Amino acid sequence: MKNSTILNALYFLLFFISPLALAEPDPWYANNPSCVIDRGNPGRTGEYLAEPLEKNPVNIWGDAFNSTGIAGNPMACTKDFIISFGPTVAYKNQTKKLWWGAFDSNFAVYKDFIYVLSRGRTISVKDFVKYQILDGKKETIVKNATTDDSEGDPLIYNNVAYFGGKSLTAVDLNTKKQLWKFDVTEPTRPGPSATVCSLSTDGERIFFSDWGFNIFAVEMKTGKLLWSKDGFGLGRSYAAVMNGNLYLGQTKEHKKYEYTTEVFKIDAVTGKTVWHTPMNSRSFSSLSLAVSTEVVIVSCIDKVVGLDTKTGEILWSIFARRPTAPVLVKNIAYFVEHSRSYGDDYKATAVNKFTGKKLWSFDLPESNTEYGIMPDNKKVYISGAGSTTTVLEQQESLPKSQ
Repeated sequence: MKNSTILNALYFLLFFISPLALAEPDPWYANNPSCVIDRGNPGRTGEYLAEPLEKNPVNIWGDAFNSTGIAGNPMACTKDFIISFGPTVAYKNQTKKLWWGAFDSNFAVYKDFIYVLSRGRTISVKDFVKYQILDGKKETIVKNATTDDSEGDPLIYNNVAYFGGKSLTAVDLNTKKQLWKFDVTEPTRPGPSATVCSLSTDGERIFFSDWGFNIFAVEMKTGKLLWSKDGFGLGRSYAAVMNGNLYLGQTKEHKKYEYTTEVFKIDAVTGKTVWHTPMNSRSFSSLSLAVSTEVVIVSCIDKVVGLDTKTGEILWSIFARRPTAPVLVKNIAYFVEHSRSYGDDYKATAVNKFTGKKLWSFDLPESNTEYGIMPDNKKVYISGAGSTTTVLEQQESLPKSQ
């Protein structure tokens, strides 16, 4: 009887407990503001834990402060600093002055450091390095870490660094030793198809895309391929993972210059499709999804759409000109869109995530590139024109003249 009870308990653990229960959460992300990582969490859902900017946005820094980052790319915040794609570290909320900067590209913030794939003497050879956040002191972790272009930020999780190139590499930050390497099979598609792009994780698996319309799931501890699917043109866009499912967009050219576009919900363990919803749009903007437990927000080239997370049903759709990747804070979705059909005028827009109703919009400096958005408590940081950042903050009440 005792043995039978033990066997039943084991059977329950193996077959009825969610596979996510086996995941190992990283306490550092749980104990820090969600803006320490691009898209708000290692699952890259685009949902940030903060108090939303609900109304009356004002530019609290006047003229946008000048940074040496690249407009429209990821930002993060930690220890009273803003880190922008560069990386550039600027003093937050007080002097607005550049604290230190380094001409490197994709980055990840983790604990007291910024981790970067740093170009060496040649563009194609990169070292994996870290910078001390407080003073910019540099230390090389892996020399000649990759000889290929990488198209996404490194991901740091439980003191292990994951970064791309034409392979996905895992390195122990404590020992600086490589744990494993997963080589991406060259697709038949010409160009930089096999380049590993943006990484996301559920704490047990790493998900990444490439330029060859493929999505991969590999085991975090071993680098073993679990499943892959083709036909998902993510490029630098993330596959968002939440509660055991991936959410991602698919764009296919079924005739020359004619596309079909859909949003997919995929089981993260098996790779099987749960639902898919046509968008009837020409193409997706990059980093096009933000996911909450109730609603998926999708940026298409000509609209922003809200979907029911469970069923994929379209809840609302609003017109928008080339909107950027949406981000979520509680019941509000933010994105940047063109103000008109021509020119380089942009505006930041906030809508109710359940209804699509516009809450506010704010005209931004003219730019010839896309903007990036990072929410904080009742603030929104927007990188854009001329490598500058605009900071919007909620003003509780406007003067009567307004």
